[in-house]
Amino acid sequence: MKTKIGAIVLSAIMLIVFLLAACKTTPNPLDTPTLPNPFDTPVSDIDQFLKVWEEQGWQLDGPDREGSFFAKYVGNEKKVFVSKYFGDISSSFPNCVEEIIVEDGNKYYVSVDGVLYNPGVTFIIYPQSKLDKKYVMPKFVEKCRGIPGGKYTEEVVLNSQVEVYSDGHGVYSTGCPPKLKSIQVPNDNPYYSTIDGVLFNMDKTTLYLYPPNKKGTSYTVPDSVTLIQQGAFSSQVDVILPPDCVWGQQEI
Repeated sequence: MKTKIGAIVLSAIMLIVFLLAACKTTPNPLDTPTLPNPFDTPVSDIDQFLKVWEEQGWQLDGPDREGSFFAKYVGNEKKVFVSKYFGDISSSFPNCVEEIIVEDGNKYYVSVDGVLYNPGVTFIIYPQSKLDKKYVMPKFVEKCRGIPGGKYTEEVVLNSQVEVYSDGHGVYSTGCPPKLKSIQVPNDNPYYSTIDGVLFNMDKTTLYLYPPNKKGTSYTVPDSVTLIQQGAFSSQVDVILPPDCVWGQQEI
């Protein structure tokens, strides 16, 4: 009799353990990434700290003793997570990345719709495999290098205050979405204007960029234009210039 009772009790305990395990839920970092503060994590627990995330499919760079790290989802490498303790991103991410996530509280970076910005708003990393065909620049961006976008971007809408700067070799040479068909700029932007998706300076005397995937086999440059920015044309299109227009280079 005692043997039967012991077996029943043991079975009941095993059932309870099984049910508790089944009810236990683990936060999915793909949905709402959260990381514990490494400053509060004992050195002996770091391995366990990393293991939890790696079991979810993430690969962490760090944490180091300064508490800096970011994470890459290595299941398909389509997402990158930047912790609120990480403040040094000096290189771009793999071309397969579709989304960059920044944890709330990061003093150095912010993510809007999967695009990475810094508070100085002069640094943008646009995920090259982001599926959106249209990129609308947030109002807070003041400067950016080149025209942001990825391999699927067809239209870019700049904001009313942004100033695009280059490395001295023209806008296109600093990077331009290969499928870009149109660039749009608000009328109150003090630096740029557009005609039919083509980018000019404010008074339309300099043509900065003809979208590389814009439809058409020929393009007639407006009469007001006197300078074609180096690198402005990358597609095979016949360009018809007005009488006083020259090809050149102008830093923007």
